[in-house]
Amino acid sequence: MDVFMVLRETAFIILSIPTLFYGVRTIRGLMRVDVASGRIFLRIKGFMTILRLILCLSLFGLGVGVFLYFWSITGMDVFRIAGGCSAIATLASLLAILYRFSKLLGVEG
Repeated sequence: MDVFMVLRETAFIILSIPTLFYGVRTIRGLMRVDVASGRIFLRIKGFMTILRLILCLSLFGLGVGVFLYFWSITGMDVFRIAGGCSAIATLASLLAILYRFSKLLGVEG
């Protein structure tokens, strides 16, 4: 049994549950278009933080692709592990984005 695979998949499950929760909350908040647009532009610093997190998300996603590509070429497990860690960081970034966005929109539980 591959220990890193078990740890990676456990991290995915643990991070996916709150990501789904905050995703639904954010979608509910965006349904109130007039309130959502006003909150976004009134809290521009918080929105800029969200945009920075989106940039981090895309960089981590690029890292996943690059590391797994190198792993497929070389067969070195260090690239597979680095790719898995980047995938976990990508999901964690998505969770942070959705959490901050739902807080910015002021969506209640």
